[in-house]
Amino acid sequence: MFASALLDQIRRKIMVMMADRREIGANMMTPLTPEYEEKLEALQDEGLAWEVLVAIPTVFQVFSERTHMVDLEHQICTCQRWRVYCFPCTHALAAIRKIKREAIDFISPYFTSDHFRKTYLHAIQPIPNYNRHVEIKEDDTINPPIVKKQPGRPPGKRILSKGEKKVKRKVHCNNCKEAGHNRAGCKNPPKYTPPSLSLPKFISATFDTVTHPTILSYMLT
Repeated sequence: MFASALLDQIRRKIMVMMADRREIGANMMTPLTPEYEEKLEALQDEGLAWEVLVAIPTVFQVFSERTHMVDLEHQICTCQRWRVYCFPCTHALAAIRKIKREAIDFISPYFTSDHFRKTYLHAIQPIPNYNRHVEIKEDDTINPPIVKKQPGRPPGKRILSKGEKKVKRKVHCNNCKEAGHNRAGCKNPPKYTPPSLSLPKFISATFDTVTHPTILSYMLT
């Protein structure tokens, strides 16, 4: 129930937000959204005094604090702001003004008011009585499928997934401790293993291994 209430609160907030922004979009009268209309005007005013030279009809050299090259056909400026922000920089707008074109022709539709209205065109529909208890009939209950035991011995190994490779365990030799073979196929000389000095269990459990003379003689032989 708590998860359903949380999801419904999120749905309500999104529904109200989209309704508010549809109303904002309906009142937009400019080609660009108000935020980018102000930004465009500020960038155009910044480059009014800059000198612009034409190299070819689509390539320009703009003299600002630093000299930049603007390519209107490929929407490139050497200041890289046009590429990063996808919005014409001051140098590009100065070049556009030089050829007496409209800046809107070089601006992505993403920044237009029409695109803003299309983004919030569809509405989130209300869901009434989401928290009302719904009676579930027994006939509507979906039970898990009945699993029938297959004939034959069940497989002892797991079926590998597609693309999964079987991991092979490496055999190690008890003699030389190397991988790839066992003690029977080892070509190295057998290593000498000194006999253990441990006492039989019946002796160690009955006598003191330090003080009893019988145990001392057994250890020295």
